[in-house]
Amino acid sequence: MKLLSLALFRDQNFRHFLPFCLVAFILLNHGCNSTEKQMVKKQEIISNWSFSAVDTLHFYPAKIPGTIHTDLLEHNLIPHPFDECNEKQLQWVGNKGWVYRTSFDDVRTLPSEGWQKDQKERFVFTVLDTTNTFLFYLHVRNEIDYRYSNLYVFMETQFPNGNITRDTLECILAEPSGKWTGKGYGRLKENMILLNPTIKFPVKGAYTIDIEQAMRDENLEGITNIGIRIERNPR
Repeated sequence: MKLLSLALFRDQNFRHFLPFCLVAFILLNHGCNSTEKQMVKKQEIISNWSFSAVDTLHFYPAKIPGTIHTDLLEHNLIPHPFDECNEKQLQWVGNKGWVYRTSFDDVRTLPSEGWQKDQKERFVFTVLDTTNTFLFYLHVRNEIDYRYSNLYVFMETQFPNGNITRDTLECILAEPSGKWTGKGYGRLKENMILLNPTIKFPVKGAYTIDIEQAMRDENLEGITNIGIRIERNPR
């Protein structure tokens, strides 16, 4: 089990605003077997951040914690504020809108002997932002000897208010010609399938997503990994 936290903060001194308002504590349970011994790992989200001006959306790597001035300075986008009269000339930085973003991406390793039909992978995350939209991906890795060109999965989502939705999703893994759609040069092909480009979480609280394979095989071979990715929509 892994505990992952995504955080929003605001730097008042530099008007350093991160509109990534998804404040999430994401609890990932490897399978749904309650008898399995569970371990908790806390992962600090201080890496994989990037920043951009709101009007360009050209992103550069960012350091967290930090400020917009130090990030701009790191990429030689501004002169040092304390050299000569630069501080006065850099007042525009505080008056400009900036966006910072990161993403949650976790991929489960499925058993080497195959993905059993009744085996669910559970994702539990708490959302506080019901205003912004997010990109929601399904992350699939398949072997090159996987016998199908697609993958059907059942996805059940339980909302904080107790409502439940159930969806059957088809993931296309190969073109009609037989060419794999995923990336990779070895035996594994990696697919990042965009399920919803503008998902909005309607209720604050904990969401639970269960994913299970919906193919005809009782034991599905050739799918090695399944996961989800959530990131703020930059538009």
